[in-house]
Amino acid sequence: MKDNIFRVIYIILCVVIVYLSYLYYGDVVSDKSLFKKFSYIGTVVTTTGFIVAAFEVVHSVYVSKSIHRQSKELLMRVKEVESASTISDCISAIDETNRHVMSEDYTASLCSFQGFRKLFVKLDVDISHDKDLLNRVEKLMFKSTKTSSKAPLSKPQKDKLISEILEIKVTLEKSSPANGSK
Repeated sequence: MKDNIFRVIYIILCVVIVYLSYLYYGDVVSDKSLFKKFSYIGTVVTTTGFIVAAFEVVHSVYVSKSIHRQSKELLMRVKEVESASTISDCISAIDETNRHVMSEDYTASLCSFQGFRKLFVKLDVDISHDKDLLNRVEKLMFKSTKTSSKAPLSKPQKDKLISEILEIKVTLEKSSPANGSK
């Protein structure tokens, strides 16, 4: 009913105009010639047609604005779902990176981390507390790919790498729409 309020108004208005035209026909048209009657009826029909057209235009503008508002809301919900999905994919990539670091497969961990960074670019996640964190982790992974069984990554370096990877993961988890943020 709310969407059709303009139609209800113009129907009532047109009925009132037609009724008043019929009621005052004799006062308005003193000459009873066919041409005058036809002219009077044509004026009433044109007036009601104009009212219908004007109110339909107003109604269509109202409906267009309503559709625009609803589509914006729907788009925002889609973006939230997409963001949550991308965050989930990022967390999976971080977990995979961490598993590879734990098993000392640094080449695979670097590939996983670079995959994570490609996904991360799509997100609007603020890591402003440490802007260099992603670069530091990736540099340390590059260095770790150059290690060998004779010269492995030291325990403190490996612990630092794991710690920084987990810091990234915590930041992602905090920014997830599922946690009520964003």
